[in-house]
Amino acid sequence: MARILQGIKELSDSIHWSSLYTCLCIMLGTGILQLPYTLRQGGWLACALIVVVAFMATYTGKVLILCLYSRPTSEGTAELLLERGGDTPKPFEGSDENRMVSYAELGYEAFGRAGEVTTQIVHKANQVGVSALFLILAAGFMEELMGKLPTSTYVLICGAIVSPVVMFSPNYKEMAFLSFLGVSASMCVVVVVVVIGSMQHIQGEIEDRHHDLFLSKTFASSFAAITLSFGGHANFPTVEADMPDRRKFGTTVSATFATLASIYVPVAVVGYYVYGDEVESPVLDSLPASGIFPRLTKIWITFHVLSSYPILLLDTAIELQVLLKLPKKEESPRLELVLRYLLRFGLVAVTVTFAYFIPFFADVMSLVGATCVAGTVFLMPCAFNLKLRWHNMSKAEVLLNVVIFMAGSIGGVIAAKQAFSSLVDKVRNGDD
Repeated sequence: MARILQGIKELSDSIHWSSLYTCLCIMLGTGILQLPYTLRQGGWLACALIVVVAFMATYTGKVLILCLYSRPTSEGTAELLLERGGDTPKPFEGSDENRMVSYAELGYEAFGRAGEVTTQIVHKANQVGVSALFLILAAGFMEELMGKLPTSTYVLICGAIVSPVVMFSPNYKEMAFLSFLGVSASMCVVVVVVVIGSMQHIQGEIEDRHHDLFLSKTFASSFAAITLSFGGHANFPTVEADMPDRRKFGTTVSATFATLASIYVPVAVVGYYVYGDEVESPVLDSLPASGIFPRLTKIWITFHVLSSYPILLLDTAIELQVLLKLPKKEESPRLELVLRYLLRFGLVAVTVTFAYFIPFFADVMSLVGATCVAGTVFLMPCAFNLKLRWHNMSKAEVLLNVVIFMAGSIGGVIAAKQAFSSLVDKVRNGDD
């Protein structure tokens, strides 16, 4: 018993808990609303896919940080000493000064200007896509809660609510209460789906639904949506840089993805088991429409996504101002102000227009997951690792990187094609 307690203490000491909370705040969000639907798309085997994706994302998250320290130094290549069997990266003394600070810088180091541009495009497309997804989700819930108006009209209302914050805020740092809001909203989904779904099944309110073991046709779409639920890699360089003891990053990221999987699996299993092939996305639409707790959860999530929307777009706008080399305030105050407003208005207009004409939550989530998140979670970390660290890798690790890269590529392409085709059909048919 004493050894077990000692092991638990050592594990706890190897985790940086505030960084774990930050990672949860980044990833624990709207993706959880689609998880039962991913089992409808892929069958029961998609539940195992959640665990597999968590493992893959854990590995790529670690190698991404290893790559940040791979730039040659005056003392030679910045080798990384691995503690605890390769779990925690520890740069040797002198390498930290050459640490790359961002995903884009890593892309440039690996593949030059083309790598930097590709990284920037994928990252910004992801930010804009998720922002549009927030509008679609909020508008859909507002229509269900208040009725009377179509979803497209509520998209315009949501855009009008958040646009002043995006347009006129000089900065919009995510505050602690907003982080708590996101985590608490997700945990409300877990409790409401598991508890109410189980009660409906026990009380016989739901007839036995059909379930599939494996659906090959839409399994890739399931992969894309699950990937989006684990998509925090673009923020990992910042998280690791802010850690007082960066040697704890490895165990911290392992604990993060283990925590996410332990939250995601029960929601996916209960949601699919109770509602079967009729489960909706978002899953809250499968619960009793008149229930007080589902309604409160929808209100809570609506407030959360509308609060998070300006964070994503403002970060994107500020980065684009630098990338586009727009005049600084000190150089030309009036021109800087005009161009800043035009850029931010353009970003809002793009997301509102997208959400207005394509208000299909499940398909948009799969499309964003397949085209953007799969790139930042699987493809780019493996490509960077193979390019920058191949000389330090065993044959088994090279093979693992190739397998993850191929799985992400094939799954992403198939899922993107399916999601795009589904969106085209729905837009043509005028589906709601």
